[in-house]
Amino acid sequence: MAGLAAREGAPNVAGLSGAPWWVWAGGFLGAFYVFASIILTPRIGAASTVGFVIAGQMVASIVLDQFGLLNLPVNTVSFPKIAGAVLVIAGAVLVLRS
Repeated sequence: MAGLAAREGAPNVAGLSGAPWWVWAGGFLGAFYVFASIILTPRIGAASTVGFVIAGQMVASIVLDQFGLLNLPVNTVSFPKIAGAVLVIAGAVLVLRS
């Protein structure tokens, strides 16, 4: 839609087969996130859904930093990082239980 508003032509789909694996994974994970949010929000509430999404992002970011995945610089895991992630997870669980 933005391409139409900017009066640009249709995107070139010929290069999609050469896209890196993480481009495809990002698309599937994005679709999964939308689907899971639609299913979970009415069942556990908006606050719990957002809390668990943020908790998952915290855990994923610690793993990405520790191993330098996606060409990121390596930042080793430390106690404050783990404690912060555990507190976010505990907060999401507390919101769910209340």
